[in-house]
Amino acid sequence: MKNLFNILLIILLFFLISSFGLPIIIDLSLVAFLSYILKFKSYSLVFTNFLVLIMSIFLNIFLIKNYYENDNFYRAHEKFITDKFIYKKNITSNMVMPHGDIIALEYCNKIENLAKPRRQTFITDQNGFRNDRFNINDAEIILVGDSFIAGSSNTQEDIPANILNKLNKKKVYAITSVSRPQYYEYHLQNYLDKLSKNSIILFCRE
Repeated sequence: MKNLFNILLIILLFFLISSFGLPIIIDLSLVAFLSYILKFKSYSLVFTNFLVLIMSIFLNIFLIKNYYENDNFYRAHEKFITDKFIYKKNITSNMVMPHGDIIALEYCNKIENLAKPRRQTFITDQNGFRNDRFNINDAEIILVGDSFIAGSSNTQEDIPANILNKLNKKKVYAITSVSRPQYYEYHLQNYLDKLSKNSIILFCRE
């Protein structure tokens, strides 16, 4: 019974060590080495499992915290999107995009000269949408859509709302982020009372 318990502890130790993402040969070597120096004693294995678990938790917390506090994003969309399918509010960001969406696909990584760095200005308003020229109450045209309208990889000057404003001199406002169609209705219902009665609403999708 004791031997079975020790085997279970060794298996658990293997899974804990493997969670660090090292090559499996290193995982097996570490488990074998630790089991040997601990002389397969139950209390030592329990303590080692507990120690590795605590280490794993703290490392994950540190790495996740460090990931989101630094610019480990290839564009501002991933950095500022929230779980409510809007962006963080009142953001003004200027970051270098190392590449676009195509290079993010693994099979494209070998294509030479495909990744072209560019600077992306990313501005959001008090509602969490990418608008920097007009308030939602004053908008004459409302754009609703997905990543195309949000301009997820575009700099602020080149988002569709600002381009349309240049072309027709109308006050254009975008209610969108990179999301599914059901969120178009959700956003409109939340902001419908703020829209002018004369506003034109355009639904656009890639």
